[in-house]
Amino acid sequence: MNLMLFPVSQQRSDHVPSDAELARFIPANALAAGRAYAQAGRVLRMEVSEDGTRIQADTLGSRRKPYSENIVLRRDVHGALRIVGLCTCPIHSNCKHVAAVLISARSRHRLGPPPLDHVAPPAPQRPPPPPPREEPLPYALTHWLAELDAGQQA
Repeated sequence: MNLMLFPVSQQRSDHVPSDAELARFIPANALAAGRAYAQAGRVLRMEVSEDGTRIQADTLGSRRKPYSENIVLRRDVHGALRIVGLCTCPIHSNCKHVAAVLISARSRHRLGPPPLDHVAPPAPQRPPPPPPREEPLPYALTHWLAELDAGQQA
């Protein structure tokens, strides 16, 4: 198997994308082909970000030159996992090459942001500072404004 994984973290996490989560973004036929590609060692190079939310990889496809994949995993405001996988192959996104990379990576890396119930609550925010005190206007300006008002009312 010809894989280079960075960083080499042998610790799996409970929040790796499941087959069901992958199937929400990758068609079934691409997922099946991706499994075969992963098992055949066609993922040649892989770099996984420290937080597991970004993956860059090269996968051997049908052409001589490997395809390059750029994958982002994130959670939406409701906590649902989102996977965006871009590839240089003719399909361009969430293809069998992206599937192969995700399948290869999830067995060795902590992938994706944790579910919202695993995320530490945000630190309490400080109350906003009080509004600045209004300084009184200089006497000459106050007097001029009063005369202006009096002139408009007359």
